Amino acid sequence: MGFWDTVGKIAVALRDQAATAQVEAQRRAGNQLREYERKIGQAEKSDKMNNPEYVRRVQEAKEKLETAKRKVPTSNSKRGNFEQVKDQAPNQVGVYIMEYNGRVMYVGRAIEDRPNQSPKGLRKRLQEHWRGAANCKQELFLHRDYIWVTLKLCHSVEEARQLEARFIRQYDTVNNGWNLRYED
Repeated sequence: MGFWDTVGKIAVALRDQAATAQVEAQRRAGNQLREYERKIGQAEKSDKMNNPEYVRRVQEAKEKLETAKRKVPTSNSKRGNFEQVKDQAPNQVGVYIMEYNGRVMYVGRAIEDRPNQSPKGLRKRLQEHWRGAANCKQELFLHRDYIWVTLKLCHSVEEARQLEARFIRQYDTVNNGWNLRYED
């Protein structure tokens, strides 16, 4: 292996490590914010709310929480290498964009979101691709160690369909990638 191959492998490893750290930090921050929201909600239901000083402190805590929420990056978009994203993706409706060698090669959607049933959202769909399931694109399985995935979370199946169609046309992954057809 030559010098530049080694440098390239080191760069990829550092990029992966940074992406993992960023995803983990965002997850932890989101969990902390949800925990603080829960505690403030409990405080607001407390018998102590008839004490003006307690009310003032609860209000202060709510203001600090809102400030923290604005500082913590939250988005409906997540990005990382395929192996990491497949296990961290939410089980909800969305679109996934797959890049190989710096080019978008495939766009897909996960549209099944059934509460209280077997979840079949983004996580399930990406795990199927990772395993090379029969209903999946073979190229994604073959190149899985070199693919980067961007997730776009959606509020509805229709939104996911429209977003997928737009991205397939935008990146022209039918002619220059692995999508078989344009979605309408």
